[in-house]
Amino acid sequence: MEDWFGFKKENNPRFSYRLASRLIKSKSPSFIKDVIKGTKSLNTAQQDKFIDLLCVSQEEGEYVRQLYILEHATSSEIKHASMEKISAMRRMNSTFKIEGESYRYLSRWYCPAIREMSLQPNFRCDPQWIIDQIVPKITIEQAQEALQILQDLQMLSYTSPTEYTTSEGSFSTPMQVQGLAVHNYHEQMLSLAKGSVKLFPEEQRHLLGVTVSINKDLIPVLKKELNSMVARVLDVCEGDTSPKNHTIQVGIHFFPLTDEDGS
Repeated sequence: MEDWFGFKKENNPRFSYRLASRLIKSKSPSFIKDVIKGTKSLNTAQQDKFIDLLCVSQEEGEYVRQLYILEHATSSEIKHASMEKISAMRRMNSTFKIEGESYRYLSRWYCPAIREMSLQPNFRCDPQWIIDQIVPKITIEQAQEALQILQDLQMLSYTSPTEYTTSEGSFSTPMQVQGLAVHNYHEQMLSLAKGSVKLFPEEQRHLLGVTVSINKDLIPVLKKELNSMVARVLDVCEGDTSPKNHTIQVGIHFFPLTDEDGS
């Protein structure tokens, strides 16, 4: 909306927040300014009126609506639903395909898992083979979807189940969307970690946790230490020259158990 107002102002110096607010039938002369600042929001009727002012197609209008919902939604569920719709629309437009697929990659735990599985010498680009190997089980449709996403992101290229190449691929996700996708990723992985307690015997997993009291000023130090630990774990895994035959998830985290002030 800020870009739209700037465009209108550039083409007509007399265009004002008052006029813009009047065009979407708001009685407040500063309404559009407040919406841009984030202190007010458009209701459904005002969204319709704003989209009409853009003079775009029905599909483009829906895209704008979902962008607005994504920007202003207060719950992660609404944001996730909106981004799924945006991602679907972007898949119809090659210009935005990588952004949409990047979101889908991060939001589906089995995509990074299959990407890592593809580094194993016995890997097959075959949905049935994948669902026979991956734990917990996914559907054949999810396996097919993951292979398509990996291809679209240029992380995986194959001509047959046994003839394929892997690469770092092309990854592009706006910071706001990336934050939402990463939230989905961690939420799913933490759920898998919870399930692993009953799903795997102790010798196949390692769960470690401590509960401590700290001064909140120590948090940046702890983050730095844990980041260094992850880097060391990756060095150990990537430095191992023996054939890869297993895919695991390593999770390192901490979170508060009290309010910030300790009350």
